[in-house]
Amino acid sequence: MTLRQLPGFAFRSPTDYANEMDKLHTLYDPTLGVAVVGVLERLQLFHVFSSTWFSIGLVVLIISIVACTIDRTPRLWRQSADIRVVQPAPFYDPTLPDRALLSGVTADATAAVLRRHRFVVRREEATGVTYLYGDRNRWTKMATLLTHTGLVLFLLAAAITSRLGDEQGLVVAEGESLTVQPIGTPGLLLVRNLGFDAPGFETGHPSDFTTHLAVYQNGAQIAEKTIRVNDPLTVGATRSTRTGLGPRPTWSSATSRASRCGRARSP
Repeated sequence: MTLRQLPGFAFRSPTDYANEMDKLHTLYDPTLGVAVVGVLERLQLFHVFSSTWFSIGLVVLIISIVACTIDRTPRLWRQSADIRVVQPAPFYDPTLPDRALLSGVTADATAAVLRRHRFVVRREEATGVTYLYGDRNRWTKMATLLTHTGLVLFLLAAAITSRLGDEQGLVVAEGESLTVQPIGTPGLLLVRNLGFDAPGFETGHPSDFTTHLAVYQNGAQIAEKTIRVNDPLTVGATRSTRTGLGPRPTWSSATSRASRCGRARSP
């Protein structure tokens, strides 16, 4: 990114947003000026992926992909399902692209070669002429429907996550606790680091990095787990994942990423 982006927690409260924008003003004001930074803020260029204009672009992209797929589907289906073995004579004009003349080869020999190369061969007789049609991977053209569907679902998940989800980095040192949501949030979640372990770290060859986490809600413990990278602790719609280590004298701190979403989450 050309411009530094606001972290996710900046949008938890007006105070958090103001504090993070003050940092950006300190960074960019000496170079760009206060007025330019203000314009960039109004254009939502400090949070591009959750901006209004980016969301509109996602909607337009989704609509265009869906419209394109709907438009192409009947033609793709006809190309895959409709097979004409018998063609008129001009179809075999050797001056056309991808045409060839063969002599001294029987229809049976040609069909055998095609089958040996995993072609499905269809044979018809018309007016004393033998017609052969060979194809393989007949339905691969329809695979584009799956890829387009996957792309649309991915974009929808990204849009839902950006609007309804929340993701933030939490630096929780060993033996300490940190809230996931702002203070005062109903059902406030609190994460406590019960212990960090890295077997073999003293030798310079650690075999694992683990953090023993506990999650509390309204003062009562509701979950506990030893987490690793790609092995998160999930509580309801909130997921805590190991993402890194912090500079501590005993290497006992851990950085967790907590995220929650009301309806969907894109990994």
